[in-house]
Amino acid sequence: MTIEDFIHSLQTYTSPAVCNPWRDYDRTCDLGPQAPEIRRHQLQEYLAQRIGQAR
Repeated sequence: MTIEDFIHSLQTYTSPAVCNPWRDYDRTCDLGPQAPEIRRHQLQEYLAQRIGQAR
């Protein structure tokens, strides 16, 4: 599984009782509707820098 595949699987997860921060915009907590995209990008960058380093 690639990083992109992993993030896509996070983004597409749905459940009636769950706010998905990788997909959903929360008007109360987020600064703007682009927040989920920013979180996904930051996660991708974080994981890309660490891939292959886990022991």
